[in-house]
Amino acid sequence: MKTAGNTFRRSAIRAGAVLCALAFLSGCASEYRTKVSTDFKEKPKVSQTNMSGAIACMANTLQHSDTASAYILLVRDVKDGTVKDSDLTDGPLSDAGRIMLLNTLSEHLYPHAGLVPDTFPFIYLATGREDVGLNRFGLPSPENMQQFLGIYEPIIQAARKKKNLPPVGNIVPLVISAQFSRFDSDNAAQDGIAHNIGTRTKQLAENEEDDRWRKFAGEASVGLTSSARLISLVINLIDPRNNLVVASQSFDLIFYRDNKTYRLRAALGEGYYGFSKDNVVVEGVHSAQKLLLDAAALWILNKAYGDQERFATCFSPEEQQVTLSPVEFHQKKEEPPTVGKTK
Repeated sequence: MKTAGNTFRRSAIRAGAVLCALAFLSGCASEYRTKVSTDFKEKPKVSQTNMSGAIACMANTLQHSDTASAYILLVRDVKDGTVKDSDLTDGPLSDAGRIMLLNTLSEHLYPHAGLVPDTFPFIYLATGREDVGLNRFGLPSPENMQQFLGIYEPIIQAARKKKNLPPVGNIVPLVISAQFSRFDSDNAAQDGIAHNIGTRTKQLAENEEDDRWRKFAGEASVGLTSSARLISLVINLIDPRNNLVVASQSFDLIFYRDNKTYRLRAALGEGYYGFSKDNVVVEGVHSAQKLLLDAAALWILNKAYGDQERFATCFSPEEQQVTLSPVEFHQKKEEPPTVGKTK
């Protein structure tokens, strides 16, 4: 005998089966897996820029030459000066600039010529206590200076003795302070060009009246766009013994983003086929930072050790410009072109 309870149970079973089928068809019963690969596509590479060859040449020259003075290069800071300075500064150019400059200088300097300490000493900071840091005139105390040089002099003299070089008579501390002073949010330049070609012709088959399935349309386009931005780095070389800026330089770097695009589309009737390809080459912001800091390292080494044309053979004409002062660069730019002699 049929009862209302049996009818209700059968209805519930059928409804449940329908809901399960709908859930399966709608994709509710899905599986998602994530695999973390430990086998990367690329292997780590030594960081290189288009200034690395010149700096390596300078290091090789320094390794096999005597120097009149030895320097202690102290990197105080490399800040992002494009944002307001604070203890929590996190600007777009605050990407470990000090570490990168320390890396380049220490990797290309030898103990018989100079040293690169890691921690910046308190004796060259305004600490509020003249017996620890700078006094009211911005100068370190003679006692602190003597102790500081006494720490590093034995290291330098021992390295020179090992290379059969005479003892150095002059050890000079140099403080390096730098800031990224410009980072344009707008493009310094933008250029683009494109070519397009297409057709909307119709072709009917013989004795055909309905042209819907014989309508052909096609389009092809090729384009190239290029945009450029600019970063500036200002660097000061300071003699802390006298609180004097002994040299200063500013570098500008333009970096680019190029995009090549190709698109093709063909349609016949209600069907179509499309193909597109983009080739984007980006010179990144942090790569631009690294290049500017390498240029700064080249300039610092040349200022400290580049006497008597020691590094003349290491520079290309473009790299030679990095070593010039603003006045020298302007004078060289204004020189008239050399005219060849005629017989």
